[in-house]
Amino acid sequence: MGCKSKVREVLGEELSEDDICKIAVLAVKALKPVLDRVRLPLKGLDYFEIDPEGPRVIVKLVKPVEPIAEAYIDMSPDGVEFSLELTLEPGLEKDKLETALADKIEESGEFMGVQEYDLSYDPQTGTLTMLFTSNLVTELPSINVIREIVSNIVSQLQSRG
Repeated sequence: MGCKSKVREVLGEELSEDDICKIAVLAVKALKPVLDRVRLPLKGLDYFEIDPEGPRVIVKLVKPVEPIAEAYIDMSPDGVEFSLELTLEPGLEKDKLETALADKIEESGEFMGVQEYDLSYDPQTGTLTMLFTSNLVTELPSINVIREIVSNIVSQLQSRG
């Protein structure tokens, strides 16, 4: 299905290519500052919604960068939730991984604006889910910092055997 068909399906009407291009540019302008802050690319954009009654903005990306399988950003007047699903090696020790990550998050200045976080690793699938909440998107850690911390901890756990 082409771009014009998808837009028509969502809107219920036909738009010109110019209009579709303008909408795309406006959407990029709305998303780019948010994604730039957490260092995620527009690549993999799967879902974007602005709920005026919330008011709320929801963004979902699929496989934007390795090892991120999915990333969600949910912004409302109550704050921001940043959820990541990372694909790691299966079979790591759940408690050791989660404890080491929690310790690193607690001591790192990059997470100062994070009010709450939750970590969950599934050793059978190798899926690590991380959830961060803050008041503003500018208080969230960047994906580069998260990837570096996770990579270092996984390497440490693997070297210990």
